[in-house]
Amino acid sequence: MKKIILIFLLFFMGQTVSAQYNKQYIYYMSQNSILDKQYYEAISLLTILIDADSVSRDGYFLRAIAKYNLNDLIGAEQDFSSALKINPVYVEAYQYRAITRSIMGNWDDAINDFKMAIRIRPDYTSTYYSRGVTFLMCQQFDNAIFDFNKFIRQNPKAMEAYLNRGSAYLMLKDTLSAFNDFNKAVEVAPRSGEALTRRGTIYTVMKKNKEARKDFDRAIYYDNKNKIAYFNRALINANDNKPVDAIRDFTSVIKIDSTNSLTYYNRAITRAQIGDFNKAMEDYDKVVELAPDNVLGYYNRASLSVKLGNYESALDDYSYAIHLYPDFANAYLARASVRYRLNDMVGSKQDNDIAEAKIASYKNKYKGVGGGDDFAIFADTSRTFNKMLSFDSNLGISDKVKDKNIDIKLLSLYKVIKTNKLTESQITENKRDKSVYNFFAESEIENVLISNSPVTMTREEVMNEKDSRQKDRGDGKTSPEVWKVKFEDAISWYSIKQYTSSINDLTGAIDDNPLNPFLYMNRSSVHCEMMEFVQSIGNSGQRFVIEADKTKELHTVKQVYDFNNALFDINYAISLNPNVAYFYYNRANINVLSGDMLQAIADYSKAVELDKRFAEAYYNRGLVQIYLKDDKKGYLDLSRAGELGLKNSYEIINMYMNREK
Repeated sequence: MKKIILIFLLFFMGQTVSAQYNKQYIYYMSQNSILDKQYYEAISLLTILIDADSVSRDGYFLRAIAKYNLNDLIGAEQDFSSALKINPVYVEAYQYRAITRSIMGNWDDAINDFKMAIRIRPDYTSTYYSRGVTFLMCQQFDNAIFDFNKFIRQNPKAMEAYLNRGSAYLMLKDTLSAFNDFNKAVEVAPRSGEALTRRGTIYTVMKKNKEARKDFDRAIYYDNKNKIAYFNRALINANDNKPVDAIRDFTSVIKIDSTNSLTYYNRAITRAQIGDFNKAMEDYDKVVELAPDNVLGYYNRASLSVKLGNYESALDDYSYAIHLYPDFANAYLARASVRYRLNDMVGSKQDNDIAEAKIASYKNKYKGVGGGDDFAIFADTSRTFNKMLSFDSNLGISDKVKDKNIDIKLLSLYKVIKTNKLTESQITENKRDKSVYNFFAESEIENVLISNSPVTMTREEVMNEKDSRQKDRGDGKTSPEVWKVKFEDAISWYSIKQYTSSINDLTGAIDDNPLNPFLYMNRSSVHCEMMEFVQSIGNSGQRFVIEADKTKELHTVKQVYDFNNALFDINYAISLNPNVAYFYYNRANINVLSGDMLQAIADYSKAVELDKRFAEAYYNRGLVQIYLKDDKKGYLDLSRAGELGLKNSYEIINMYMNREK
């Protein structure tokens, strides 16, 4: 399903947002960021604006636009709704919330939003266009045509409206009306590759290959990345007995989209037809790699293996085709033939008997019945399965593209680390929590910060700095308290991944200062990271694996270590100071590692209760909620993390959204 492209004008450029100049400036900068497609920056600016002015309807609206463009549809819907709470007659917010909802498949609410927008401003014709697209998506074709008619009356040069109305006519089997609309689209936009491709496709249906070829040639001339035009022209070339030209066009499609299994399939057939069996075999290999559940890929590869005399390979492929579709009578017959050639007479007879029984069953089932089950074709012994397929065909019974699992790591634990020199943002971070700031002042250690990022100092820098401290102490230049010495040494050991030494020094620091919660926090974090480091030899720990196939369960990578010591330390830190958000965040992460997801959510929630701008806590809570299949809450948390500056949140949202398509 093609995603609607949200095109909008910043029609309120001149409106006053606030009497305060800084708010106007932030608003102006956010508008420019959106126009420049700098959506992350726009969201950060608009979040500042909304925090300062919670009734900024246009602030919510623009932030929703930015989120939409980052595929954060749930976050966008929420912001459009916030704009409407402030201004219940905000037409654009209704319209764009409707578009967002339609993309999410929430047709009823989307159509209700369009109705509200039309009721408020019946002269706003773009709403009819958007609603027409929604009707088209939810297959209400007559309603779609009605809306496109209204839009076209006021916008007779709108090429997209003719294409969409033509598509609706085509779905209603009104080929003539569809052709007229596609023809009109070419008239108003003669250089549109899409319009030319649509009309060329209709010419193909009408068996007017000469006219179709001209349209595909022109479409490719104006858009050399138009894979549908290349693909359809390849089919025409194949039908016109021009296999070399067909192969060239199929290859052009693959250069544009190297994961298009259907194109490899058709190119394999064409190559086999001209006797290029080895190249055809390479293409079939690619088909089954990209579409591992595709019956015809295995079946046709097996048939080619027979031609090449590779009977064992053919036997494997026919067997797998039968595994995928056990009623595939033709596959049994083909395997019977291969087994006969391999002198397996018993197996050959068994396969023949099974095939004949299935064929008889099909014939009896559909005797005197028009049409019948589409899968009955697999029992038709006269059927040729190396027929080329059109671009919108299903490849065999299933064409699931094999994709890698999405491997997502939780953001790491917080701990006290050292750096060469604190930046302004790091100084601000240290001041975010008063308890942290006071602890750093008490420790008298320079250039330390609380962070969940890796240490940036090199091993040489860390060791030089550590040696310098020891020399100063030996010379009597410094004589800090024992816990401060131990704590600073522990930080240095941690920086170079000397975890055991770090934990030992932290234990010494705790012995000298047993009521300091940050010492327990660091020991807990270092203990966890040590276990993860050991595990990284095989498989790293703090992550979720999201299966590409949605029918499979989501799972966490199995852990084999005991986190009780780390959990004890962070629990004790919380008992000493229950008002530090970092402590709850860390305990939440440890609970995830221990498999206690519900307690993890409770701790992330406590962290954001104490610090409402704790982006990392929203992010991790979002991942855990998605793991628990509470997707909407998860997306909203990731969206909030993005608002607070975590750009990676939108990348994760986009991964999950693409997984669900």
